Amino acid sequence: MKQYLLILLIFFGASVRGINKRIVLSEIERGVISKEVIDNKICRMELELDYRVDDRVLSRIKRYVTFGKKDTELLLGRSHYYFPIFEHYLRVYGLPEELKYLPMVESGLQPAVKSIVGATGLWQIMDFNVDNYGLLVNDQVDERQDVYKSTEAAVKLLKDLYNQYGEWTLVLAAYNAGPGRVNKAIKLSEGGANFWEIETFLPKETRMYVPSFIAASYIANYYPQHQIQPRIKPHLEGETRILLVDQPLSFKDINLVSGVSVSWLQRLNPGYLNGFIPGI
Repeated sequence: MKQYLLILLIFFGASVRGINKRIVLSEIERGVISKEVIDNKICRMELELDYRVDDRVLSRIKRYVTFGKKDTELLLGRSHYYFPIFEHYLRVYGLPEELKYLPMVESGLQPAVKSIVGATGLWQIMDFNVDNYGLLVNDQVDERQDVYKSTEAAVKLLKDLYNQYGEWTLVLAAYNAGPGRVNKAIKLSEGGANFWEIETFLPKETRMYVPSFIAASYIANYYPQHQIQPRIKPHLEGETRILLVDQPLSFKDINLVSGVSVSWLQRLNPGYLNGFIPGI
């Protein structure tokens, strides 16, 4: 299997367009989250799912814009780098672009994140889906932490789930809890046709999952109106290129040739677990 390296080519101070054009809602200035305002704005986003704005959605949005504001700025800074990659694969497989918000909920857009149950990477892919979607995982490489390969695998999984359920809130629930639990919840609800009709029979974490996705979708679109400015980490600011590598190579060797630090190479390529590319 061919390996490749994501390497930083140009480093420069970056800015996010439009962050200086702020529209501040009076409700936000007073620290109040208005259900009517949020609902109207989400409606204008034309999400391809049966969205609803309830207390869980409002609570999550309030967290993004108040005591979690600094984390939100870093999260949105990471989105500046990762969203174009997600959008590409979603277009290739014909899926709704708003699914790019899913890793905001899954991993906070951090490719090296691992959960206590073993889910790994931006899309938090579980071990049992590794072989099903062509990912390599061993003591040297974990492609669940590779932004390109993990994204394509996750998009394929989402497409398979949509082919099974034909309804996006059920797809999101199944992505989080697994099809088995969703199928059981549909049966217990006597044929529930969406997340809202089966959520009573789903695990607690999954009951919060779709509302969290709606809140993430909202903040990704309307953050300027909450006086939030994305903050981009230096290793994600510059231009990057993918280089094919057909022989074993260490990050230290690459550092000697390119001048890019080993720590930055590891941040850009977390799928190589030991700072070493095994080659073909």
